[in-house]
Amino acid sequence: PLFRSFGYKKFAHLDASMRQAIQPLHESVQKLVPLIDADTNAFSAYMAALKLPHETPEQKARREEAVEAGLMKAIEVPMSLMHAVNGCWAALEIVAAMGMKVACPMFRSV
Repeated sequence: PLFRSFGYKKFAHLDASMRQAIQPLHESVQKLVPLIDADTNAFSAYMAALKLPHETPEQKARREEAVEAGLMKAIEVPMSLMHAVNGCWAALEIVAAMGMKVACPMFRSV
């Protein structure tokens, strides 16, 4: 909706603000897309560690280390995601405010 407002005369007053807000959001998306594969790969390492043999004390120790390392790797991706998304709030607030003004006339005074 708002992203499709470019080029429409009735939204011309929002164009500069939208372009300014969209730039950091676009940059964040570019960071987030690779995290899809990274998340899959990180979780796969954890799952592989769970399948390691654990009959002997040595195998149990190796498996425990691999499971812990897999978990640590698996949580790195969601943490990266949270940091990237956290950087979007200012731009999202701008877009939301403009959207409310366009969608709902009662918000024009906000």
